[in-house]
Amino acid sequence: MLNLSSNIKFIKGVGEKRAEMFYNLGIFDVDSLIHFYPRKYEDWTKTKTVSQAQSGDNVTIRATMITPVKEHMIRRGLTLYKCSFSDGEDVIGVTIFNNKYLAQSLRIYEDYVLFGKIEKTFTTATMSSPKIEKLDTGIRIHPIYPAAGKLTSNAIAKVIKTALENLEEIPETLSSDIKEKYELISLDDAIRKIHFPQSEEDTYKARKRDRKSVV
Repeated sequence: MLNLSSNIKFIKGVGEKRAEMFYNLGIFDVDSLIHFYPRKYEDWTKTKTVSQAQSGDNVTIRATMITPVKEHMIRRGLTLYKCSFSDGEDVIGVTIFNNKYLAQSLRIYEDYVLFGKIEKTFTTATMSSPKIEKLDTGIRIHPIYPAAGKLTSNAIAKVIKTALENLEEIPETLSSDIKEKYELISLDDAIRKIHFPQSEEDTYKARKRDRKSVV
């Protein structure tokens, strides 16, 4: 188990090299990590079909991959990966730029959720470099953290998730009377909800406690 004073390098998946990246953000231990809040959220829970989506909108689409990824090297340093998905009625073409890891992780006939800007014509629908996750884990509210170099928002989120899963209950700092008076959730609950809310109400409750300057 971790505690608030545990060095960040001891969190599974961090280690010495990645810890240095966190140090550059002023994050040295679990306590400073869990107080590194998302700058915004992306709500992937409100899905649309291709036909419902308006061209130019950022949308979330549930779809099955129906063609294998094809690699196109445009020039040195620029590789495109193209494949197609279907929402059961319409096909959407996806282009991935310079992300070999993502391209190789995709599997034909598996279900995914796509998040990004959709472009439509009378006959086609496309997405360029959408965010893609497996269906069973993707439909949720995604925290977006200030990224720094190779330390992406997703990487930060994974480390925070691992830390919270292995962290003992965060000690409360307020009396029951104060929490009841201001209708505040516990500190432990607030920290967990501010990073991984299940609903807009969760973010409201977590931010309400934060605004009281007690998180």
